[in-house]
Amino acid sequence: MMAVREEIAAGFEAVFPGTTQLRVYVLGLGQQESRSLPRPRGAATPYLGPRQIQRPVDDPRICPAVMPGQQTLFPVRRRLEREHARRISGRLWPEENAVRALAEERAAAQGLTATWPHMVMRIIRCALAIRDAEGEALVAPEMLDQVRLPLKRQRPNSWTEQDS
Repeated sequence: MMAVREEIAAGFEAVFPGTTQLRVYVLGLGQQESRSLPRPRGAATPYLGPRQIQRPVDDPRICPAVMPGQQTLFPVRRRLEREHARRISGRLWPEENAVRALAEERAAAQGLTATWPHMVMRIIRCALAIRDAEGEALVAPEMLDQVRLPLKRQRPNSWTEQDS
């Protein structure tokens, strides 16, 4: 694999004359047959270079903030979904750390899974974006109704159920 990467870095085209899959022999299991790829050979070239880290993005077109205290002439009904939550994942709010700590505290107290605070924080982040777009100081219940992200039911951890 290192030789292939060096050839690609040097500008040579990596040509594989034979099969590129390795067969693994584990004592007791016998040889496994290789499976055919779901795409024709050569349809997509593998990227063997270093992976780039994807940083969170902040799309200013999603709920742009207005001056605090500014009243809106017409109420805007929004519908923020999973794609919108992903596009504002890089946006920061001053109260976000405190809210995250409260969500984690609630999850620990209720015996919920570790993913529950993450799901709740996606909803809260969308509600905070709507609050900033409305120019309000607080998040109203109507703002939470405009967020359409799935929130699974609260399920206790398996160790909590066993201890009860």
